[in-house]
Amino acid sequence: MNYDAKLALYITIAANVATFLVKNELNLSEAFSVNNSSLPSMLLSMFSHVDESHLITNIVFLLIYSQAVFINTTSSIWKSIPVFLFVYFGSGFGTYFGVIAVGWIHEVAWNTRILEGRTALSCTNWLCKEIGFDSMSQPFVDTFTMLWNFDELAGLQFNKLLPRIGASGAVFGVMGAMLYTSIIGSPWHSKMGSLRMSMMLCHLAYELQLAFQFAVQKPLISSIFQDTDNVDHVGHVGGFLSGVVIAIVVQRLAWSISLRNGRSWGRGRRLNG
Repeated sequence: MNYDAKLALYITIAANVATFLVKNELNLSEAFSVNNSSLPSMLLSMFSHVDESHLITNIVFLLIYSQAVFINTTSSIWKSIPVFLFVYFGSGFGTYFGVIAVGWIHEVAWNTRILEGRTALSCTNWLCKEIGFDSMSQPFVDTFTMLWNFDELAGLQFNKLLPRIGASGAVFGVMGAMLYTSIIGSPWHSKMGSLRMSMMLCHLAYELQLAFQFAVQKPLISSIFQDTDNVDHVGHVGGFLSGVVIAIVVQRLAWSISLRNGRSWGRGRRLNG
């Protein structure tokens, strides 16, 4: 048996299924969140799923994308176990780093809001400066700002505590690798049909739109209670972008080895074409 990416893919799927079967014994409160961003929490999140449909969807798309990137390829580099693990886990971790980055953006925005409140309610009178009025009033001013913007503060804290569960980010990373190799015309991969690529790009545009909205808008508490799709679009985009970056690195490595073995740039055997 060849120990290639196909074996790593099946073991990864088995690990996802096994983790789901024992999820009642796992403490999913220890899954990744902005406030709990340790390596074990990331790994727990990456292999945990909310329900059967969540698990099946991720497995099906992981199989489809991996088939195109790691299995139906003439490149021994892309077909290798280390590259599959690099793309899968690299994209998974990229998912969480993306969530942390957006959390940091919201934190900076909130700190700016606090500073704006202090400036708006500061006293510029000479007597105030003499007695240090602003220093004494600062705790009260900050409390007023927090109460006045309680919805934003509550949403910010909720976003920090919210667990992010599932392999979707890693799956989006594999999708990113597939799109990249198809768009650049990798000689070791099949080129996607225009209809399939258009559908995937539309899906990606939808994810980017929702992720951008969450990144630039303040996380209102109303969004906690309203009926949402319960999907972490920021994580999806983080995983996708990580997959593209990793694919660029792997493709350059494959070209370098190909040239070292005496093949000219651009040569190779394209599948199905």
